[in-house]
Amino acid sequence: LAERHISKGELDRSIPLLEEIIQAKKNQNGKDYPETIIAITNLASVYLKKNQNAKSITLYEDALSLAEPHLGNDH
Repeated sequence: LAERHISKGELDRSIPLLEEIIQAKKNQNGKDYPETIIAITNLASVYLKKNQNAKSITLYEDALSLAEPHLGNDH
């Protein structure tokens, strides 16, 4: 449903759904699970589309810090 809102340009409607998805993924699999990290980057991209760069950058940095231990510094 969140992806549908995004594709229709309904970014504000997608944000609470993406936040719910992130929380559910964290609860199910942990914060550093790949699906959780992807959900975080999806929310970051919505904020980027809304020109809310500070929120977007923070989320992208969070996702990177969670992914780096799995990918290594050379990835």
